[in-house]
Amino acid sequence: MQLTHAAIDLNHMRTMQTQAASYRHDMRHHFTYLQALAGTGNLDKIQEYIQTAQSDLDAITPKRFCSNELINLLLSAYDTKAESEGISLLVQASIPAELPLSDTKLCAILSNALENALHASIDTEEKFIQVQLAERNQTLLIQISNPFIGTVAFQNGLPVSTQAGHGFGTKNIAAITDSYHGQFQFFAKDEIFTVRVLLPLVET
Repeated sequence: MQLTHAAIDLNHMRTMQTQAASYRHDMRHHFTYLQALAGTGNLDKIQEYIQTAQSDLDAITPKRFCSNELINLLLSAYDTKAESEGISLLVQASIPAELPLSDTKLCAILSNALENALHASIDTEEKFIQVQLAERNQTLLIQISNPFIGTVAFQNGLPVSTQAGHGFGTKNIAAITDSYHGQFQFFAKDEIFTVRVLLPLVET
């Protein structure tokens, strides 16, 4: 179910990317209309049209965080979610454009980690999510940190949720990481929760 949901999210984000490319392609039509408005001297109408066009474009244009299409789309989607909650998404990403990993599995790892970080950060005083993505020695590093309120209990290396229906995200991260013979670590220190995943980019 997690992988199916991840595939649906990917298709949705790629559709948005296509829409943004189409919108940019049609910019010449917008300029033609603006020139016509300029000829009438209607500055108020010009400003209104520009603001509407800018809002439409911002709503469907993914931000550029890295050259990897999948990860860039995911980060752009969660940046929008975080911004709506007043949370800053701080990203350091230095990864190849192509990765020898399943798109849906990679999407599931990142989506679960980012979703958990988003929920944990909403009620904190410092609202931020720090994302580090890097390729080192043929290994992909994924590290996501966020502030949290309260305490975190662990069982068998995994955080334990007391809320019904929660806690599956970290289990899915662990299961997918294990399927790649990678390593995962969850830890909480000084009111900062961190998930760290290492995925080998070569067969082991």
